[in-house]
Amino acid sequence: MGALVRSRSAEIHRESPRLLHTAFSLGSVLDEAIYVVDPALAITLSTSVSP
Repeated sequence: MGALVRSRSAEIHRESPRLLHTAFSLGSVLDEAIYVVDPALAITLSTSVSP
């Protein structure tokens, strides 16, 4: 998924290196945030649902 987002960003912002850099930075931050939050969210949701 990350490669798809980067390739789309590269195509959309090919004329502006500054916007391309910003798009790559935002993508990296969101990837890391999901990487950190996802396990805690999965554990919380799985333990809050009663079988």
